Amino acid sequence: MVRSRVLWILWLIATGICYVAAENAAFLLLAGVSLALPLLAAVPARQAGKKLSAELSIEASGKKVERPPGKSSYKMTACIRRTACAVR
Repeated sequence: MVRSRVLWILWLIATGICYVAAENAAFLLLAGVSLALPLLAAVPARQAGKKLSAELSIEASGKKVERPPGKSSYKMTACIRRTACAVR
């Protein structure tokens, strides 16, 4: 995730440099779209995140075990098309 954000910031800097160098409105439009699309995509993700809750309960034990006894539960009241969950 950090790598993609760094690449996105580098992309915005590159489009800004191209706009300043070429003084072409197309580069300004490209920078605006590159900034607006990820921000607009974050709005539904944030709203769905508010409706998701997770709970983990592990029994206390005095000895070290490979897998402690416990359970995890997830409750989601929103509909997301693509959802992937991994429990480790």
